[in-house]
Amino acid sequence: GADVYFTGGVYWMAGKDMSVGVTADGVTTVTDNDMVDFLKDLFTGNDSGNGTKIGFAGSDALATLAKMESERFKVVKEFERWGLKFTSFDSNFGKLLVMHHELMDLNNKSDELFVIDPEYLRKKTFLSWNRNEYDMAKLAKRDTRAVVMKEASCCYLVYPKAHARVKVGSL
Repeated sequence: GADVYFTGGVYWMAGKDMSVGVTADGVTTVTDNDMVDFLKDLFTGNDSGNGTKIGFAGSDALATLAKMESERFKVVKEFERWGLKFTSFDSNFGKLLVMHHELMDLNNKSDELFVIDPEYLRKKTFLSWNRNEYDMAKLAKRDTRAVVMKEASCCYLVYPKAHARVKVGSL
């Protein structure tokens, strides 16, 4: 494979920009039909990835999805995987597992989802974990020992079309 040195952040590696729902008079709504069309577009097409994806949601995006009045999508359905709790949106096209992620809010993306296909998330390690011990008394700092653990690595996405940046509401 190709060498990976700087990723610029995995957010920008996603190959799709999408939206779901409509914003009118400052209120964003997502209908069953909006969600069906969105999931179809998310899970179909060349290099669209696997049948399970993870969506990291900003607080406004998650609130909008939680307010969906739906017969088709039971948004209160919790799904636990990897020790994390998700809201699961199941469709004939695939399963979207959504959870709140505070980094979306901190980056002014509270009305967005960042959707990844976990099968196509990679980690490149440049320096493996190592452990260094320091005698702080010899360094004239204090009468103790210190341990520093470090690793140099980055995460990156492959198959860009398997991942998406999603605006919840009108673009």
